[in-house]
Parts: sequence; C-alpha cells; structure tokens
Amino acid sequence: MATPGLLHVTARVCNTEAVPDDLFNWFHDEEHLGAMLAGGYSDLALRYKNVDSSPNSNQYLTLYIVKDAAYLGSREHERQIKKTMRSEILQTDDITKLIDFELTAYTKLRTYPRHGVEPRWQVETLFCLYIEPAGQPDAGLDEEWYLEHRGHMFARCKALRRITWYLRNDGVSPRFLILHELDCKCPKDSAKEIANAIADSSRNLVLGKSKVYIQEVYTLIGAQVRHGTAARGFTLVRGNGIYQIVSEEMM
Repeated sequence: MATPGLLHVTARVCNTEAVPDDLFNWFHDEEHLGAMLAGGYSDLALRYKNVDSSPNSNQYLTLYIVKDAAYLGSREHERQIKKTMRSEILQTDDITKLIDFELTAYTKLRTYPRHGVEPRWQVETLFCLYIEPAGQPDAGLDEEWYLEHRGHMFARCKALRRITWYLRNDGVSPRFLILHELDCKCPKDSAKEIANAIADSSRNLVLGKSKVYIQEVYTLIGAQVRHGTAARGFTLVRGNGIYQIVSEEMM
C-alpha cells in the first residue's frame, strides 16, 4: 500500500516590479496550480499566505496532498515539474527567473485529529513547525514525542483541529515537519500570539529536545482539486472568503 506524502512548495517573487502581487496570484491560481495538478500525483492543492510580510519571509506556501510519497523525486515527477516551467501569463519559458520556488518532498508519519471532531470543518490557519531532534544524525521521534506534543497542543489550543507529522524525503535538516491546522481566523495581529502559545507549550516538552526549531504561520487563501476528482472525495465550498474542505483525510 502506498504511503501518503506532501509536496511542500514555498514561493517568493524575485522582482516585484516585474511581477506585482496581483499578477503573481493571477498566474498561480489560473495557470500554475492547474499545471501542477495535471501531473496526476496529487488531487488537492491548498494555498496559504505567510502572516509575516518581511522581505526575507516565504510569501506563499502551497501544499500538494500526494497519494504516494515514493513518486516525489522520481524521474517522472521531475519531468512533470519541468512541464510547469513555462507561463503564458508571465510571458516566460522559465518561471524560476521571476519567482523563487522551493520544493520539498515529505512522507507522512502519522496524524491526530481532535477527538470528536468530524472531518468536515474549516481550515483557515496553518501553523508549521520544522524541527530536528537532538542526538544522533539519524535520530527520530519516539512515541513520547508524539504523545506529549499531541496531548499538550490539544489542551492548550481549543481551535486546533488536527496535527500531522511528516519526514523530509531527502534527509536534509530539519527533517521533521509538524502541521497544526486551526479552524480560527488568524489575522496578522493575532497570528504571533497563537504561534507563541503553541510554541511555548511545545518548547518545554518536545521541542526542548530539538536542535533546529523554525516556525511559520500561514492563512488559507485558496484551494483547488484536480479536474475530475471532486466526485472521489473532495468538495470545496467557499463562503465569506473561507474554504471548507470535505474529505475523509486531507493531510
């Protein structure tokens, strides 16, 4: 049985005069997402914007939910990615000359939803932790990490609906990604407060044992399913600017 994975793609516009924000979003939503999903390895893409607007931050994040993590990094996957390099909207044969994309492949380790919460809920805020355990170079996360982090996160943050752990395929540090999905709206002025509440609880337990600790907070700005897959488990409903994603298992 295939192990699910995640294609984690950050984007930062290299030249904002040549590619202003509205042009980038038009290109990404109308052209690039569809081209990426056309490869067939992912049926769902979730698009987020960083609450940190500083020049050095990753402005945007797109998560492609992948059915088989082993496909990521394969020759076929590389060929599919090359097909997305050309853009008619941006009038270029190589979008990487205008936009800095960073693609990272992950394999899913485990996921914990909040007890009693149905799969149908609004996912507005994503809190990402990138960590590397202390110890040997190949040190992993033992059961204590999972149980401590899960228990304290759900107790501390009532808006938290699901936690999912991933392992980076290429082994580069930090190897572990922990996604926290929250159903609260997270405007810029409160994002750091939410992030710090989760981080403070984590740092004294699990993350206090880690060598690398990075946190990012994103808000959902878009979602797209691969053409023809809506009947197979994904439904997107937009209301008041919020996407509700109905799926047995999104992440």
